[in-house]
Amino acid sequence: MSAAIDLGAVTADPDDSPLVPKILSILSAIVNGPPPAAPSAESAAGELDALYPAGDDKAAEGFLWGLWSLLIDVARKIPAGDPRQQLLAETVRELAGKRDEEVVLWDQKTRVWSELPMLGPCMREAWNMSPMYDGSDKDNAAIQEWISLNSFAARILGANLQTWVNLAIWEFRSGLEEPPLSSQAAKETALATACEWVTHAGKALHEQGRRVQQLDAMEQRALKAGTLFEGGKPGLSDERWQFWRERMGVLGAEAGSGELRERAQRAVERMKELEGSA
Repeated sequence: MSAAIDLGAVTADPDDSPLVPKILSILSAIVNGPPPAAPSAESAAGELDALYPAGDDKAAEGFLWGLWSLLIDVARKIPAGDPRQQLLAETVRELAGKRDEEVVLWDQKTRVWSELPMLGPCMREAWNMSPMYDGSDKDNAAIQEWISLNSFAARILGANLQTWVNLAIWEFRSGLEEPPLSSQAAKETALATACEWVTHAGKALHEQGRRVQQLDAMEQRALKAGTLFEGGKPGLSDERWQFWRERMGVLGAEAGSGELRERAQRAVERMKELEGSA
């Protein structure tokens, strides 16, 4: 039986939705419910869908913000290699197929659940809380949560549920395309998150990198190359993929943890396999 995940620190503003406690109860059951009582991804998605306040756009906005904020916080608490990470991602996939109703959020028409509205903005907000690498116990916990957050985001991209290429590129750029950070913890965190993206979204990233991309000025700035990827074009490409693979090989060989060295080597081999299958 998997160890219980401490969700005591997972909270959301009840002003977002009066359904926040019920949402957290469902998510807690997914993560910590003992088998065979633990819900499946399908049944958990069904319970969450049953809470959705259909026909009330204002209530829907608060509900969705509360749901995704809680779900992302729960994902951060689950170790990256724990099977419950995948269970949480599969719950999102099941939700995406539950209904296809139009709703107006932030003055924009979107569809629940097929477009998973509000998930992107909630994840973007979560992306602002990266570790400080100050060596404190609190920061060491933040590092593990950052790796877990990247693992969850990679699984969502890999399942084609969201187009989060920007998140992947930002992480690869900061960790692999810029001069190595002085902190060993920062170096190894960057390598660990890169491994998560390759493992869970490598196929999607490689395939998209082989397509012709039309980036507007804002996208070109957001997806620009780092200083070590000299002359590299913004966005995804075969050249950028190969640069990432080479850098992962170098950083993996320098990792202080044998387990991380092995993970990096497996990720490099996975990248080579994807190149060979193209």
